[in-house]
Amino acid sequence: GKGQRIVVIDLGILKSILRQLSSLGLEVILVPYDTGAKEILKLKPQGVIISNGPEDDPEILKVIDTTKELLGKIPLLGISTGHQVIASALGAKIIKLKIGHRGLNYPVKGRDSLKGEITVQNHSFIVDEDSLKQKDIQILERNINDQTIEKIKSENLKFISVQYYPLSPGLGEIHPVFGEFMNLLGGA
Repeated sequence: GKGQRIVVIDLGILKSILRQLSSLGLEVILVPYDTGAKEILKLKPQGVIISNGPEDDPEILKVIDTTKELLGKIPLLGISTGHQVIASALGAKIIKLKIGHRGLNYPVKGRDSLKGEITVQNHSFIVDEDSLKQKDIQILERNINDQTIEKIKSENLKFISVQYYPLSPGLGEIHPVFGEFMNLLGGA
C-alpha cells in the first residue's frame, strides 16, 4: 500500500491479517522477531504490530525488550502472542492455562456492552490480571467462559492488544480492532 507505514514484528503472522492490512492501504514492512527498537524506528513507521506466533519460546524475551523501548513512543497493536508481549513489557506475568483456548468458537464481551463476539483463539497462556498494575490500562474485553483478559488498551502508552486473532468478519471486511489501531495511528 501507499498509506501509512507500519512495521509488523513477525512472530508467525497469519496471511489473513496481512490481507486486512493491505485492504486498509497500509504500507506494511515485515521484520524478523529479533529486530531491535532502533532499527524499527529508523524505518519511520507510524505504528508497529507485534504478531501472533509461538508463546513458549525463549526468543520472545528479545521481543519484550524491544517492546519496552517502543511503548509510549509509537502506537502498538499486539495480536495473541503480541498481546502477551505487551503485557510482559508492562511488567505483567504470563501464566499457563490448564486447558488452552484452541478453536473458532470462543465468546468475548466488552465491559460496557451486552453484545458478545465469537473469536478464533490458539493459545495456552494468558495475562495474569493481578500482575497488570499499570493504572492507565483499560481491560476492554473478557472471555465469557473463564473471564480471562481478551483486550487491553492504553491511550497514554498508545497501544491496544487482543488475545484472540482479529480475523475478517466476512469476505473483504476488516476486523474492528484494525479500525481502533488506525485511530491510534491518526494521532501519531
